[in-house]
Amino acid sequence: AFVTGKGVPAAKAGTKHTGLMHITDWFPTLLRVAGGNTKGSFPLDGYDQWDAVTGPQNVKSPREEVLCNIDKLSNNSAIRRGDWKLVVGPQQYSGWYAPPKLVSDRVLSSPLSSSSSLVGAAPNTISLFNVTADPEERNNIVDQHPEVIKMLLDRIAFYDAGSVPAWSPPNDPEADPKYFGGAWMPWR
Repeated sequence: AFVTGKGVPAAKAGTKHTGLMHITDWFPTLLRVAGGNTKGSFPLDGYDQWDAVTGPQNVKSPREEVLCNIDKLSNNSAIRRGDWKLVVGPQQYSGWYAPPKLVSDRVLSSPLSSSSSLVGAAPNTISLFNVTADPEERNNIVDQHPEVIKMLLDRIAFYDAGSVPAWSPPNDPEADPKYFGGAWMPWR
């Protein structure tokens, strides 16, 4: 169980929450569990998910979408809304990856499946997946749902309009892990 304890109803034991949830939802959710609230704070990106996680099965997640990424440097973006996931821009990996092969509790590999038809995302395209019907994202159905693509592209544009430009500082050769026993660590 990922969420367990006195506050979780016994009826929820062994159940699965299938609603959308993002890491930003944990802060308002745990704040509520601890007896706090977000009144008077800056607007948050996260939603209180406690009712969706611990309530009856018919309680929906308050989150309708998750912006996965907007990367102007590589010209990539992705968003998930409901059952739909849209991936835009050059895609380094096109195709479907087989689930990792497990031996005892160690993951050995996850090679590109040579037996799959590699129907998934193609480089330099817009790819659309119904992740509920196709959780492995094998079937790019971009040609079947132009209205969904427009809606999701509009949502990406909405987020992009409020985004802050990315900034990457120049590389500092003094930060090389070879100077610190092979580990990344503060160097100044």
